[in-house]
Amino acid sequence: MGADCHPPFDCDERRAAGAQLRQHRRHLPLIQSIPSPKAEPFKRWLAKVGYERVQEIENPELASKRTRAIYKAKGYSDDWIEKRMRSIAIRDELTDEWNKRGVREQREYAILTAEISEATFGMAPSEYAKFKQLKRENLRDHMNDLELIFSIWGHLGVPGGGTTQAWVYLPMIPACRSARRTDR
Repeated sequence: MGADCHPPFDCDERRAAGAQLRQHRRHLPLIQSIPSPKAEPFKRWLAKVGYERVQEIENPELASKRTRAIYKAKGYSDDWIEKRMRSIAIRDELTDEWNKRGVREQREYAILTAEISEATFGMAPSEYAKFKQLKRENLRDHMNDLELIFSIWGHLGVPGGGTTQAWVYLPMIPACRSARRTDR
């Protein structure tokens, strides 16, 4: 996974996902080449999951239904699931807008996201995850109804009940780029 991965990942998630993907790319061909009958159920499962993902690419509504089913199986209420799905859609709209306005680097998305989080919750996402004692879990998946609502407001750019749009943070892009250069 390179620098063009989907924006909602933070830097640590991106590194971990990239390492995991590289590991899977090495292991999957190895698993597929195992002639053992014991490997066949796993091979069939991999084929099924791959087929399902191709179907989701062709019909994105299937991915949404799968996500809802996963949250339901984890015990989340229908009301919470609806708020979470809405927060995902709003986050996608926001990152699409940032992308249209020139945000390309993962570090830029991370800085802009941290600014929104700090304005909304008073702490960066990494600090908030520590506060909630999360290790690798998705922070938004561990928010209660109010936190999700405030997260949505933050992404819409109305953390204090104001009416500004979230892309007001875009003047920070040059600062994001200079911070990226000094990190190297």
